[in-house]
Amino acid sequence: MSIPKYHEFMLPLLQLAGDRQEHANREAFTAMATHFRLSADDVAARLPSGRQTVLDNRVGWAQTYLRNAGLLESTRRAHFHITDAGLKVLATRPAVIDVAFLNQFPSRSSKSPRDLRKS
Repeated sequence: MSIPKYHEFMLPLLQLAGDRQEHANREAFTAMATHFRLSADDVAARLPSGRQTVLDNRVGWAQTYLRNAGLLESTRRAHFHITDAGLKVLATRPAVIDVAFLNQFPSRSSKSPRDLRKS
């Protein structure tokens, strides 16, 4: 299986945080690899720069978009938990969460994640 696109991690990541506990980024990366049944080769695949794995990068961008929409928040370095808004979204049982879905929430930053990717 190939590694899913960043937006495909959004719903499972929010569901992981739905237990209202604080989660470490490393825990999220492992949980997403298990959720999508990624092979060891998929988990080890690196970006062309070699500085980060593709999995870490894509889960990280999913977190960025969810935080920007106010569904997740950082609790401390490399840790996060779900917000009340995130719990409300999960209660609606969305079939998918993607950028179009997140556009209904006001941005919490002056730059969109897309702008952040360009800097």
